[in-house]
Amino acid sequence: MNPVEIEDAVSKLVDQPFDRQEFAYSFFKVFGNKKTTIDRVRTNKSYHSEICTGGGVKARNAGL
Repeated sequence: MNPVEIEDAVSKLVDQPFDRQEFAYSFFKVFGNKKTTIDRVRTNKSYHSEICTGGGVKARNAGL
C-alpha cells in the first residue's frame, strides 16, 4: 500500500463508531494484513498475541 491508500483507509476507519474490541483488528486490516493473519492474532494461534489491559491487542512476530 502506498501512503495515500493508507491515509484513506485510516480516515475511513476513524470515521466509524469506535469499537474497543474490534479496533485493533480493523487497524491491522487497514495495513493490508490478510484475514488469516488477523484471525490467528484474534484467536492467539501461532502469533503470540494477547489482549492487553483496556482491550488492546499486543502481537509479536506477526508481521504486523
